[in-house]
Amino acid sequence: MNGGPRAAASVRVSVIVTAYNHEAYIGRALEGILKQTGVSFELLVGDDCSTDGTRSVIDSYVHRNPDLIRVHYPEENLGGGGKVIFDELIRRSQGEYIAGLDGDDYWTSPTKLLVQTAYLDEHPECSMVFHNVVRHFEDDERPDELYLSQGGRRQLEWRDLFGSNPVPACSPLFRRAALDPLPAWYFHLPWGDWPLYFMAMEKGEVHYLPDVMGVFRLHGRGMHSGLSDVARRENEVEFFSRLVGVLPPPQEEHLRRRLALALSRLARAQLRAGRRDAARVRLAESFRTWPLDPRLLLRGQGERARLALWALTRLPLQPPVRPVEDVR
Repeated sequence: MNGGPRAAASVRVSVIVTAYNHEAYIGRALEGILKQTGVSFELLVGDDCSTDGTRSVIDSYVHRNPDLIRVHYPEENLGGGGKVIFDELIRRSQGEYIAGLDGDDYWTSPTKLLVQTAYLDEHPECSMVFHNVVRHFEDDERPDELYLSQGGRRQLEWRDLFGSNPVPACSPLFRRAALDPLPAWYFHLPWGDWPLYFMAMEKGEVHYLPDVMGVFRLHGRGMHSGLSDVARRENEVEFFSRLVGVLPPPQEEHLRRRLALALSRLARAQLRAGRRDAARVRLAESFRTWPLDPRLLLRGQGERARLALWALTRLPLQPPVRPVEDVR
């Protein structure tokens, strides 16, 4: 089943939902969207050939909301961690703004889209606005907690994106120009949401609202949940490696520094897994990417850990050191 009546041309927000084996969750995701008030929106849902009953649940909502929901059901799994089907849904959408939602997360505030569209209307310099959410652990291993601590800055900077992903995937609202069209390099990255925030930062400012308006689920069936520590660190290295050459030139130095840290973290994970030779190779690559920085060594910032790991792996020679006059 593909299609359904197209939404009116005056739609302000295109809500894009991507699902894969989300039978247990997709209903709640769609309910939270359908309860949105105060702003016109269209809802596009893509299922990437789920092997459970996800499509049946989606179809039940389409039957009740035929003028609002459009679906895309490819005949074979498109893969790419959901990026390919996300791109197709963007192409089919027509809203001024774009909100994305994975089929296992959901929104809790019926005015989420209203609040965010009003904010973007009032802040033309802003290309993306996101909000706080609750992090929910499906296996009850930990109590619910806020994704972001209270009192955070209201505007992200580039350095925030080079740490860990600071944006809950179910929270952003983008201006269309920030995402459409998606660049070719996007499809080769291991994560689908994190690179979107780099794109938005290139097009304008990224702002944060402390309002808690959604739930980000963590469960064993998530795309990255079941990965080993080594596999997660390999993804991190691949992510930052593939960003080299695609970000604005002023950010390249920060990117190389972040890639060096990712390589050292991978080396540590490999060492813990008993893969000493592989750890030595990756750590040496880390120091070639970003030589030891004396000033950062005094402040920590990962340099002490890299130096300690150099000793643990018993690499020959001394690690390369950046000249003090070259340190910014």
